[in-house]
Amino acid sequence: MRRPDMVQAGTRSLDWLISVQSSPDKQFAAIGSSGFYERGAALIETPRGWLILYHGVRRTAAGCLYRLGVALLDLETAEHCILRGDSWIFGPEAPYEREGDDGCVTFPCGYTLGDDGDVINLYYGAADTSIAPATGSVGQLLDWLDRHGTAA
Repeated sequence: MRRPDMVQAGTRSLDWLISVQSSPDKQFAAIGSSGFYERGAALIETPRGWLILYHGVRRTAAGCLYRLGVALLDLETAEHCILRGDSWIFGPEAPYEREGDDGCVTFPCGYTLGDDGDVINLYYGAADTSIAPATGSVGQLLDWLDRHGTAA
């Protein structure tokens, strides 16, 4: 099986690599920051496809809001998006996520998987000032995508 090559040099729009389209409300303008690729957490291999946690930006009158989204990519052709969440799954709420060098920002940095292969320990950036942990479940993310995802 060919593993997806996500190596990218410089700042170039990622939409040429992964066909994850903007939602109708433009909640996620692109994968990455302001339409440019910023490497986040590595892809998670599941029997159904590559699970990707990414951050997107929503521009508002009060400034930009960075939140996490989730999508499922094809195992054999990672350039093909199978499902993309209709809304964000994680966003800035706590004071340390809303106030800092760049407020209202959360973005995935990396993760570890538990011994069971389901528990995900996500490490995420908060307000460009700190890194914080969050815990979830790969199975629950896939279930959420089944209920709240759009086929790409």
